[in-house]
Amino acid sequence: MPLRTSRRLFGASSLMGVLVALWILVPALSAQEDETTSTGPKVEYNRYRATITELEQPRSVEIDADGMIWISGWEDGHVHGFDRDGQPVGLLVSPAESALTWLGVGKPTVALSALPEILTITNGDWKVVSDGVGTGPGQLSRPRRLAVAGDRVAVADRGNRRVQVFDLSSGEVVAVLGPDLTDQESLLCPVDVAFDEAGRLFVLDQDRARIHRLSAAGYELEKSWGAPGAYPGLLSSPGGLACSEGRVFVADSWNHRIEVFDSDGKWQFEWGLHAMLPREGEGHLHYPNDITIAPDGSFAVVLEPFEQRAQIFDRKTDPAEIALREEQALFGTGGVPHFGRTAAAMPQTLAILEPETQSVLLYDTRLFDPIQISRLGGYGDAPGQFIRPTGLACDAARNRLIVADAGQGRLQVFRIDRDLSSELGFDLWLPSLEATLDLEALRRSLPESGAQWPVEPSALATDDDGRLYCTDIANGCVWILGDRLQLVDRWAGFEGPESIAIDSKRRRAYIVETGRSVLSVVDLEADAVFDWPTLEEEDGDLEHPTAVAVTPDGSVLISDSRRDQVLRFSPAGRLVAAWGGPGIEAGRFRNPRAIVSERPGRWTLLDWGNHRGVQLTEEGGFLRAFGPVAFVQPTWSNGRRPYAREPEPDATTLTTRDGRYRIAYRLSAEAVPLNDEFALEVWVFHSGAEGPPLGADRITLVVDGSMPEHQHGMNQVPELVARPDGSFLVEGMLFHMLGRWALTFEVREGARTSHARVEVVLQ
Repeated sequence: MPLRTSRRLFGASSLMGVLVALWILVPALSAQEDETTSTGPKVEYNRYRATITELEQPRSVEIDADGMIWISGWEDGHVHGFDRDGQPVGLLVSPAESALTWLGVGKPTVALSALPEILTITNGDWKVVSDGVGTGPGQLSRPRRLAVAGDRVAVADRGNRRVQVFDLSSGEVVAVLGPDLTDQESLLCPVDVAFDEAGRLFVLDQDRARIHRLSAAGYELEKSWGAPGAYPGLLSSPGGLACSEGRVFVADSWNHRIEVFDSDGKWQFEWGLHAMLPREGEGHLHYPNDITIAPDGSFAVVLEPFEQRAQIFDRKTDPAEIALREEQALFGTGGVPHFGRTAAAMPQTLAILEPETQSVLLYDTRLFDPIQISRLGGYGDAPGQFIRPTGLACDAARNRLIVADAGQGRLQVFRIDRDLSSELGFDLWLPSLEATLDLEALRRSLPESGAQWPVEPSALATDDDGRLYCTDIANGCVWILGDRLQLVDRWAGFEGPESIAIDSKRRRAYIVETGRSVLSVVDLEADAVFDWPTLEEEDGDLEHPTAVAVTPDGSVLISDSRRDQVLRFSPAGRLVAAWGGPGIEAGRFRNPRAIVSERPGRWTLLDWGNHRGVQLTEEGGFLRAFGPVAFVQPTWSNGRRPYAREPEPDATTLTTRDGRYRIAYRLSAEAVPLNDEFALEVWVFHSGAEGPPLGADRITLVVDGSMPEHQHGMNQVPELVARPDGSFLVEGMLFHMLGRWALTFEVREGARTSHARVEVVLQ
């Protein structure tokens, strides 16, 4: 029943690694040969010129006939203009009671408002072309972008999974394209459209990583190409496209590049270097989401909403950039995960969405750093695969992990049976698919529900009774399911429900509505909903809440991506504390998202903008960060990585990965020296047991050092001496070069071997 009425608005062999690197390298080498021999298409638009910074929620970029750059999506509702050097020069003011979100450059000027409506402007007067919100011809649902060619305007009508073409003068709907284009091709998530010089219409389907070309006369499907992947010619969550001089330019978002095809889909070239360091720009791309080419073809502008910026590239080839791309292809980027925005936890187990591979990563959280123990998913529509996973929830009582797949409108339930007493290791067989629920089929079977649009599950939560709460961002509702995935209830009337948390003890549900930037509270006893109380504290206002969690005492934690903080409120809505602030150092966040607890007294926050996870105390104190080293290292004290436990007197301690042994060691110097011998004193104990160390009569100890990234070890073999007191002396250790070393310990007792490792950075 509705609670209220709706509002408006490679770990393989070295040889295999080289072969894969050469495979990636071939297009880059070909591009360089084309540049020097002029035997084929050149790599163009890869010479960086300028950056437009401090953009607020940019969504679309256009260049007009005068070379002016127009960027829309600002909070003030206007479209801001910049010259070709990126200097601000003016703005277009939105019409009354509308907030411009996208701009189509043409004659007349065409805009897409937030209502949503398509508008045209002639002699200063605005005219509405579309017919409001809905599913019928001429109506729109969450439209993304538009394109103009003469008297025709096409709009990517994302919520209806279709493209519509209007006649600007009459407002007549000329064509409705989708969801089915043909028996073999259908639209799942159209996000952008573009006309070429011949009047043909190109459509970008983000979820399918496909590009469709439709004829100028009749808009019949002529050609389709694209598939998910990272190699040249493949796409990963593409965000925008543009047509220029017979070519199609695609902002290949999760591959951090621009790909260029001819109008028949043949791959031409690519440009853009993946940003390797935090906030890196000047030609390095990070989640590019839109692209436009100047009408005279002289320059291009790439929009990066993640970094709140746009970069300007000249139509020239920069050989240095090509050389850097070859180097990246040869040595790779490390293969580290880019954590998404969603996480869930059960005791001593953490699940994190990894959107770039459409996967879920599972971690053991018993030791110092979370250790990856399994993964599930991958792109596809087969059982156990995902097209656009968006939500996670854990049902610890039933050992379940539930994954919401917005691309397919379905839920998948995996069983996670862990033996916490077994040795820690990676196990692809750990998760097993238990059940699947097609939410879209459920919606279609309930026409009386009032849910008009294809279901897009966005967040999940469970309560103590095993019920599952699933937010639906397309229909602005919450589906409530029983422990066997049977429909129990449905709440309606929310705008952009992106996160949900359940307080079973106090019978409350908390829902983040990004459409209104508020937290809604559902009183399950009174069957009522209300907005979070107005807060009197000066620093207590929510600016852009993105995730919510509930503590055992009923306090509410809210991640606010605009404040770059986590706010803690009492159950009555009083601000108790604010953690974080903008930055990358320890205790600082950028665009924080999910916050979950996998053990009492400790929280894990996805610091999404900094590509890392952060562990916090119950009071919000910083413990440690994990993830890519470039984003974790700024949190290390004095540039040195913290160890697994506080040092014992004159010694450092750590635990083997299976939790069986505690190892204490002491260096012969204050720090590991560069290219100079050092020694270690080592003691080994059974974890949790008292008594003397385990000597050579009980165990065999092996200590070594290596550089995994360089695939080599030390230049000499250390000597290990067992001493009468049960300790070991390791002499002749030598780290001969700068970089990241792994100091490893193996403890062998009987037929079993346990392992521990400490990272040592020499710089």
